Amino acid sequence: MGTDNIGMTRRHWTIIKINGNTKSEPCYKTIELAKILKKRRVNIACVQETRWAGSSVKEADGYKLWNSGTQKGKNGVGILVDRELREYVVEVRRVNDRLMSIKLVVGQCTVNVVSAYAPHMGLDEEVKQRFWEGLDEIIHQ
Repeated sequence: MGTDNIGMTRRHWTIIKINGNTKSEPCYKTIELAKILKKRRVNIACVQETRWAGSSVKEADGYKLWNSGTQKGKNGVGILVDRELREYVVEVRRVNDRLMSIKLVVGQCTVNVVSAYAPHMGLDEEVKQRFWEGLDEIIHQ
């Protein structure tokens, strides 16, 4: 689908945020998550607390997932983009296991999507400071 068609046929995109926040398992298995998003016609989804180790790119049921994580079972963020929009992703930036962003360019429109998992109150101030500095850097680029 060409750039002109996207702008003419689609007046809005559905973008959501999902928090995995489960004690026993990672957020969702990629395929299960993609099926839910497809059913609800979600174009872009940001996920936090994925608990997926490392950084990777996966495809499932028409969605492309970019994720950023470090230690297995801790933190992790990701961004899923549907088949219609993923060809417009021109940049993926993985900052750490709490921050990542993607940039989409559709015609004359540039859209930056950030997936952020802020540290909770009980964590060390240094962790919080690094998070806010990283978020500030992403926003001001």
